[in-house]
Amino acid sequence: MFSEVIRRSILTGVCALALLCTTVAAMAQDDTSMLDQVTLADGRQFTGRIIEETADFIKMEVVRLGMRTTQTWKRSEVLEVLRDAIPDPDAGKKEAEPEIKAAAGKVLYDPNDKRHTVYKVPVRGPIGLDAHTRIIRMIWNEAMEARANTIILEFDCEQPLGMADIEEYRDFFEVLKREARSKETKVVVWVKKARGVALAYALMFPDIYFQPDGEMGGGADINEQLRQSFSDEAVRAKMISAWVGICRGMAEEGGYDALLCEAMIRPEVVLSMRYEGDKPVFQADTNGEVVLDANNGPEPKNALELSAKQANEYGISGGTHRTIDDLMFGLGYREYRYVEGNAEDFATKWSDGWKAALNEYRYIRADMDLIGTYNWPIDRQIASRIAKLREVQRLMKKWPPLELFIDPLAIWAEIDTLQKELRNINNNEQRNRPGGGGGAPGKTGGSLEDSDI
Repeated sequence: MFSEVIRRSILTGVCALALLCTTVAAMAQDDTSMLDQVTLADGRQFTGRIIEETADFIKMEVVRLGMRTTQTWKRSEVLEVLRDAIPDPDAGKKEAEPEIKAAAGKVLYDPNDKRHTVYKVPVRGPIGLDAHTRIIRMIWNEAMEARANTIILEFDCEQPLGMADIEEYRDFFEVLKREARSKETKVVVWVKKARGVALAYALMFPDIYFQPDGEMGGGADINEQLRQSFSDEAVRAKMISAWVGICRGMAEEGGYDALLCEAMIRPEVVLSMRYEGDKPVFQADTNGEVVLDANNGPEPKNALELSAKQANEYGISGGTHRTIDDLMFGLGYREYRYVEGNAEDFATKWSDGWKAALNEYRYIRADMDLIGTYNWPIDRQIASRIAKLREVQRLMKKWPPLELFIDPLAIWAEIDTLQKELRNINNNEQRNRPGGGGGAPGKTGGSLEDSDI
C-alpha cells in the first residue's frame, strides 16, 4: 500500500509538471477552458481568474453560488497560486454530477407504436449504495421519457453494512408512486431479493410478484444493527419501536398486514394465520390454522423469511414469473413493447463510480499521512491537509453513497480543527513580528479574520 502511495505521489508530480509545461499551448487553443486557483493559509481554495496581481495583493474574479464576485487577498494571506490549473466547470459538465450519460441511438418513445410499453427499473444492491435514490431517479426519468404504461421495479437488494435514512427512501418511493398515478402508469414490483429494509420498500406497492427463486426477509439484520447502535436499553427499545413503526406504516400503505411486516423484522414476534374466505388474516399467536413463526426458545434469533411460494400462499405475491414475458402474460398483455433503454448501463456505471470514489478517498487519506514526512513548514502541511479534505467533500457531493462509509460531520470537524490550528500559528507569527502585522510577501501572517467571508 505504501509503495502504491509513493508511486501515485511520483505520478502526481510528473503530471503536474506536464500540466505546467503544456498550459501555455493549451490556453493558446482555448483561453477559456482553464481557471486559476488561489489557496489561502487556512486551507480554503478559490477558483476563478486573477485580474490583478502585485507584490502586496492578489485580486480574483470568483464564481460562487452562481454569482460573480471579486475577492482581494493580501500576499501574507496566500499560501499558493496556481495559474491555468483548474478546468472551467462551465465549459463542460458540472463537477457535482457523476459522468453517467445515455448511449446514443436508443429509441425510448415511438409515437407510431401503439402497443403497451414496458420499462424495467432495477433496484439492485444495497439500499443507499448501488440502490441509491439518485440512480433510481435517473432510470425512472428515462422510463417516463419512454412513456411507459407499466414500470417494473425489479428488487434485487441485499442489506448493507450501514443504514440509509429510512424515511428519506420511504418518501422517495412515495413520490414515485404519486408520479405514476398522475401519468396513469402501472407500477409492478418483481422480487428477486428484498432483504433488510428493502422488504419494507417493496411492500409499499400493491402489485408484487416474485421470481421463482425470489425471497423476502433479512429484517432481523436491521433489528440487530439497531440493538448494537444504542447501549441504553430504554433508548434502544424506543429506536427499534420507531423504526418498526415506520416499516409497519409502509406495509399498510401497500395494502398488506402490518403484523406480517413486523414479524419479518422482530425475531420475538410470534405469527400464525387463518383464512377468511380466500383472504389470509394474521395474528400474533400460534392459534391460527397455519403457524408461520412459532419462535421457540427464550431468545429467538430469526425473523420470518418468505420464499416465492410462501409469499404467494400468504397473499403478498400475485404470482411467480420467471421472465418478463411470463410476467406480462400474467398481467394480461400478450403484445407489448419492452423498452430496454439505458437502465442496465446506468446502474453499472453508478455502482462502479461510487466504488472508485471510495477507493480514491482511501488514497487521499494515504496521501495525507505522507504530508507529515515532507520537509514543509507546519502551516503548509496543515493547509495541504485541509485541501485534501476539501477533495473528500467534493467526492461525497458527487457520490452520496460515500456517506455510509465517511461521516460528513466528522470531515467538517476535522477541517475546523485544522483551520483553528492555522489561525493560532498565524496569530503567533503576527505577535512575534516587530511592530505586529505585516509580513513579507509569500509568508503567512496577518489576521485571517479579515479575509473570512
